[in-house]
Amino acid sequence: MRVAENLALYFNPINDDDETSSKKLRTFVNEFLSKSEFTIKEVQKKLKELNPLADFNKGVLIELLKCFGEITYDKRNKKHKVKLIYEDKLVKTQFFYKEIKKPSCVPNKEIVNKQYRLF
Repeated sequence: MRVAENLALYFNPINDDDETSSKKLRTFVNEFLSKSEFTIKEVQKKLKELNPLADFNKGVLIELLKCFGEITYDKRNKKHKVKLIYEDKLVKTQFFYKEIKKPSCVPNKEIVNKQYRLF
């Protein structure tokens, strides 16, 4: 699962390259969580700035951001709105502990097969 790979990179970088990628990923996530609303085009543009070679799926990008906060989609304005930002400790707990049977940050079934590591 690519969302899982990116979360693992975010919380547990293994080597120096992973550390650099983790910093880019943190910048990416924090930028959009700090906004009250954003469009998918803004997300794609920022991703291309940070990693020009990234081949991305819109669903994966949004699912990754949803792991870090409550994000809803406004169909009329075609914007994603940040309602609540989760603490990193909560995200790590929800994702990495196996005792939780249904973690909250699991991607939709449609995008599971089309995932990738962003950085």
